Amino acid sequence: MIVAPHLTWAPAWLSDHNAQRLLQIAVLSIIALAVLLSPRLRNDWLRACVTLPPSARWLLLAALIAGIISSAVAPSPRHAFLDVALHVLIFGLVIAVAQARRALGGRADVLILSLLTLSVALYLVRFVSGYLAVLMVGEPLPVRELFSGFSNVRSFNHYLTWLLPLLAAAAGLRTLPRGAVLTLLGGCWMLLLATDSRGGLLAVGAGAVFVFACFGRAAAPWLVLQFKAALAGAVAYGVMFYWLLPASGGIAERLAHVTEDPARLALWQVAVRMIVDNPALGVGPMHFAYYPNGIAAGPHNSVLQWTSEWGAPATLALLIVLFWGMYAWCRQVRSAADVGQTDGVTAVRIGLTASMATAAAHSLVSGITGSPVSQLLAVLVVGWAIGIYSFASHEAPRHSHSLGTHLLFATAALLTLLLLWRGAVPDLEAWRREQLSGQDVPRSSATRLRYEPRFWLQGLIGDAPYDETQAVATPPDRH
Repeated sequence: MIVAPHLTWAPAWLSDHNAQRLLQIAVLSIIALAVLLSPRLRNDWLRACVTLPPSARWLLLAALIAGIISSAVAPSPRHAFLDVALHVLIFGLVIAVAQARRALGGRADVLILSLLTLSVALYLVRFVSGYLAVLMVGEPLPVRELFSGFSNVRSFNHYLTWLLPLLAAAAGLRTLPRGAVLTLLGGCWMLLLATDSRGGLLAVGAGAVFVFACFGRAAAPWLVLQFKAALAGAVAYGVMFYWLLPASGGIAERLAHVTEDPARLALWQVAVRMIVDNPALGVGPMHFAYYPNGIAAGPHNSVLQWTSEWGAPATLALLIVLFWGMYAWCRQVRSAADVGQTDGVTAVRIGLTASMATAAAHSLVSGITGSPVSQLLAVLVVGWAIGIYSFASHEAPRHSHSLGTHLLFATAALLTLLLLWRGAVPDLEAWRREQLSGQDVPRSSATRLRYEPRFWLQGLIGDAPYDETQAVATPPDRH
């Protein structure tokens, strides 16, 4: 998380998005290989899986089987199995993070929050340095150009969605300088406003409402910190982008038209049509991107994306696990707060709750579930929460698993890695050849002037619209 937003060393042909995706693939592959090659790590991982309730394991397995069947009959099985492999490895890394949190205990909370705070601090310094350089030149301010390290400012917005709630938790830890963290939190609110993201701003508000509804007075310190930081960030944003060096547009103008979004509505209509036509198995994992629509390679709604691609049964199984997990987590956090656990522990748990709730709300109007940095942050936050949660009635057995279990796990892990690399490498190599030769990457039939990110920066994997009557016009650049 420190490295991903600062990949300035990546070659120009690769792009920030693709560099971050390669970093994600490397992290997933290294962890998977470490578990494969180490019997002790493998046994620890299997024991961690056993701590999950049997119903959750069976539902996740059912979703996986549905995804595999859907991939086998999809128009491009290579891309479909790539998406399945990616999600399997993400789940594996979530379990690994949870196991690491259990092993390290409270030290992990301080370590993770310190590293995340450092990552955000480094980015804020880069942003302010760029702003001051533009201010000295005195030319019109290209706000989006200041968000370096991301191919699209929306991807940076996803990064903030996960981290903004956690920074308020970091301020509650005595091991970190409270004043510095509060200053940094105010700077993050300024960055959030500068991204002009209505969805991100509304999602943070939804996360705040959720933690207040769940925890009441126990969430008051976290809410007060966020409110103070939001005020400071709004003042800084006003001074920087309305007074010193006015920028065109702005979050106020975007919020004035919060209900006007024909492009997103068109994406949802395409997704609904796919669901109606393919309710059981969907059109195939990653296959919303197989049918260009002139706007995006995903529907900007996590539920519609999963249902249209993986099918309704797989989505229902996943939603049951997510809703049950969130309910059980909030109930345990509330109980811990009621018995008077230390402020630092409560702050971390409330911050994790707010982070997950904010990201969930944002996923209903954005592509937060698809960007590589956001996926790694999801792994960290969800795995962190699972590691803290006490599965009192589902303790893992202390004995080692059988040789057959180890062989089955190793075979599945190796196959998953092969599917990941087999699916990812050809498209990246094609991108490299086209960029170095000066050719353009194939666009959709709408002859786009910009990319449609999904797995890679150019996320399209097909060239014919799902239904010619559903084709839509090219939207304004702000979408």
